[in-house]
Amino acid sequence: MLKRGCGTPHGVHDVLFAQSRMRRQIGTKLTECYEKRGYAEVKTPLLEYYDLFLQGESASDTASMYKLVDGGEVLVIRPDSTAPIGRLVSSRLQTAPLPLRLYYHQDVFRVCGGHRGERAQTTQCGVELIGAKGLRADTEIAETALRALAETGLQDYKIELGHAGIFRALAAAIEFREGDGEKVRYLTEIKNYAAVNDVLKEYDAEYHDACEALRRLPRIFGGGEIFAEAEQIIKTPAAAEALAYLKTVYEALCALGCGDRVVLDLALVNHMEYYTGIVLSGYAHGTGEPIISGGRYDTLIANYGMDVAATGFVVNVDAVAEALEKSGLSAGPAPAAELVHYEPDFASFAYAYAAEKRAAGFTVELSCEESVEAALAVANQKEIPVLVVFDASGIRRLEGRTAE
Repeated sequence: MLKRGCGTPHGVHDVLFAQSRMRRQIGTKLTECYEKRGYAEVKTPLLEYYDLFLQGESASDTASMYKLVDGGEVLVIRPDSTAPIGRLVSSRLQTAPLPLRLYYHQDVFRVCGGHRGERAQTTQCGVELIGAKGLRADTEIAETALRALAETGLQDYKIELGHAGIFRALAAAIEFREGDGEKVRYLTEIKNYAAVNDVLKEYDAEYHDACEALRRLPRIFGGGEIFAEAEQIIKTPAAAEALAYLKTVYEALCALGCGDRVVLDLALVNHMEYYTGIVLSGYAHGTGEPIISGGRYDTLIANYGMDVAATGFVVNVDAVAEALEKSGLSAGPAPAAELVHYEPDFASFAYAYAAEKRAAGFTVELSCEESVEAALAVANQKEIPVLVVFDASGIRRLEGRTAE
């Protein structure tokens, strides 16, 4: 049994061997995908000022943040990457030519609620397109998200596409009492049809059209056929305008051959309040977590001093790795091709030989044992097929389980 304090805290865990290697490979494939599209890497500090996450519509759930005090200043361990990048753009890149294409590969930390499998530490690899708005920018982000997931090796995945403006406009058309609007938003997001109806009952007489649309919203998802139904029930002008724009983006993605990977979901209401337009979320067989999330957030960066439109998404590297593992698409690292054992006087020959083999692309380990017999036992245990020995007899190759 481990001594007290020698385990890992709730929500974090060690990542070993093949799992660690897989996460590194996923990160490499994602960053290569982003760089080929002109995105440049940035990193933000692990520690940020607490106040950064309390700015206007960028305000985050403070209960989920790890906080600490330094010299009287309240700091947080980075719970999100978008707000820090907004700060970075406003403070360091104000004169950079737009649009800016940025990407990041870093961990975020959020307090767990105690639910089984919930992560306190998550590796994220995402992009931000700063200073661009309209159909071209939104199509680029959605297509890049789909291509990024394909590059990781996932096969059974989809992205859900929605528009934050649909729900926002419908909710704004109703004079909710304090708390009811947020309650409806949450219940819509989790598709609790009955509970949404219960909250809306008392508003129905005065705001029937908006209430009826909100009741139906969680049930409207699928392919392009959903627009016919949605256009019939969404009568609030601002919501209808958002729906029409969503249709335009969807048609653009279909024209690019991406339609079979896109599911439309009018109840896709991201919990981050700063989303203003197109929102997306991705799922894959083998994991219960979203593998990707993001959308347009045109008002967030203005909170930090630079009024500029923006959109982006983030890939949950840990969730992608889990999906690959569960689907059998991952494989552990192969054993070394050779184990090299040497007598002390022949170390230089052994090191030169190992360097030559590694340069040719082979994985070679050096023996730390004192005898050939012990080295061969290690090779057999680690399933290394060849033991190469340098000693007074010259160079020998012992293959398989020769000495047993």
